[in-house]
Amino acid sequence: VDQSPESLKLAQKNALHMGELAQCRLIQADAAQLPNAPFRSTLLYLDPPYGEGFVTPCLKGLLAQGWLAPQAMVLVETQAREAIKIPDLYT
Repeated sequence: VDQSPESLKLAQKNALHMGELAQCRLIQADAAQLPNAPFRSTLLYLDPPYGEGFVTPCLKGLLAQGWLAPQAMVLVETQAREAIKIPDLYT
């Protein structure tokens, strides 16, 4: 999920290069205001703009909108010392 068409094109190119395009679903949307999930995912990677406070709203949205399969793993890239609040229900 990304708002930028350019970022989505790059993600598509990378997935194609790795032979994983069939396993990916790229969606143009605001990650802080996620739509209902088209399916539940087992692996999600978040790389929001650093220091903007997007991590917690994105994590909450993943839960609220049904994006997480049971035992899903969410990887979050942040600044080295960026403080984030992990919502309840994440373990």
